[in-house]
Amino acid sequence: MRVGFSVFKTVKTASNAFKLKFVRVASMTFLALLCGCQAEKTTSQPQAETDTSEEKSSISDPDVKTYDGLTVEQWRARLKMLGSDLPGASAAIPGLTKLAADKSADPIDRRRATIMIGRLGEPGLEGLPTLRILLKEEAREGHAPAAWAAKAISLLGPSAKEATPDLIARLNSSSAHLESRLACLEALARIGGVHADVIPAILEQLKSLPSKLDVHQQLEIRRAVIDALALIGPDASIAVPVLMEYLNDSNDLIRVKVVIALGAIGPSASPASTALAEKLVFDDAEEVRREAALALARLGADGERLLGGLTRDEEPLVREFSVIALGQSSSLSEESVSALTNSLDDEMDRVRLVASKALAKRPQQRGRVVSVLMDLLIRSERKTRREAADLWISMKPDTEEWSGLERTMGSVMDEYSQRLWNSMQRSRP
Repeated sequence: MRVGFSVFKTVKTASNAFKLKFVRVASMTFLALLCGCQAEKTTSQPQAETDTSEEKSSISDPDVKTYDGLTVEQWRARLKMLGSDLPGASAAIPGLTKLAADKSADPIDRRRATIMIGRLGEPGLEGLPTLRILLKEEAREGHAPAAWAAKAISLLGPSAKEATPDLIARLNSSSAHLESRLACLEALARIGGVHADVIPAILEQLKSLPSKLDVHQQLEIRRAVIDALALIGPDASIAVPVLMEYLNDSNDLIRVKVVIALGAIGPSASPASTALAEKLVFDDAEEVRREAALALARLGADGERLLGGLTRDEEPLVREFSVIALGQSSSLSEESVSALTNSLDDEMDRVRLVASKALAKRPQQRGRVVSVLMDLLIRSERKTRREAADLWISMKPDTEEWSGLERTMGSVMDEYSQRLWNSMQRSRP
C-alpha cells in the first residue's frame, strides 16, 4: 500500500507540474498575441496620417522650400489629383498661389500651379488676386506668366469679371507677349457681356494693332478677335458693323471666321443678311459660302427668307448649301418647308439628298422622302448612294417600305448595288 501510494503521489505531483507549466506557457502566448495586436494596431493607422507624418518629416529640413507646408515635389503629386469636385480643393489655394507667385520657382511648376487655380472652378476665385498680379509680370526666357494667369481666368469665366481691367491693361501693353495677348482675348471673351468694357476693348484690337507685330502675328490677332466675338455671341451685337467690314477681307480664313461670328450673334446680326447672301452666291472660297449659308439660318426670319429663295438659284452648290442650312433650322416657316419639298425634285441628286435629310423627320413628307431615296439608291453616284442608304436605315422603314425598296433595287442590281443592299439587310427587321 505504501509503495502504491508513493507512486500515486509522484504521478500527481508530475501532473500538477505539467498543468503549472501549461498555464505559464499559455499566459506567455496570450501576452505575445496581445503585444502583436497592439503592434499591428500601431502600424495600421490611416494612410492620411502616415502621409502627413511623411510630409512633416520631409519638410523638417530648413533648406527645403515649402509652399503652405508642402514641398514642390509634394505639390507636383497633388496637382495630378486636384479637381474642383474633390474635397479640400479650397484648402489648396494658399499653397498654389504662393507657388504661382514665386519668381524663383521652376517656371513649369509655376505655370501648372497658376492654371490649376482656374481649373478648380469656384474655389479658384480665392486665388484671383494673385492671378491679377501675375497679369502684370513680364515674360522672361520664353515664359509668359501673364498668359498663364489669363488662361486661368478664362477657366473661371464670368465669375472673374473683376479681372477685366487687368486683362485689358495687359492686352494694350506695348510690351505684351503675343501669347499673352491671345490668352487675354480668350479670357475677355469668356467673361463676355457681364462687364461693359469687354467688347469695346476687344474691338479696339482691330483698329490699333501693335506695329511691332509682324504681318503673321497681326493676322493671328485679328483671327483671335473675331473668334472672341463669336464666343461672346448675342451680347456682341454692337460688333456687327465692324465685322461686316471684314466680309471682303483678302484672307479666306478671316472671311470664314467673320461669317461664323455673325451667325453666332444671331438675329441681332440680321442687318448683315444681304451681305451674307452675297457671300453665299459670289465668294471664291467654298468654305466661306457654306458657312455663310449656315449663318443665314441663325439670323431668324430675314435669313430664312433669303435661303428659301436661294434654293432655286441657278448654281447647284448654292442650292445645296441653302437646303442644308434650312434643314438645320429648329423651326421653319411654311414657306421654308415648301421650298425644301420642292427641292426633292431638283435636277441634282446631291440637292435631292440633302432635301431628303432635311425633311426625313417630318411625317407629312415621309412618303416623298422614301420615294426619292429609292430612286437615289439605284442611279446616283456611289457617295450619294451610300449616304442615301444611311438615311434610309435611320428612318427605320416598315415592312412595306423595305419590300418596295427590294423590288426597286432588284430591277437594276449591279455589283455595287448588291454590296450596298447586303449591308442594308443587316438593319432590316
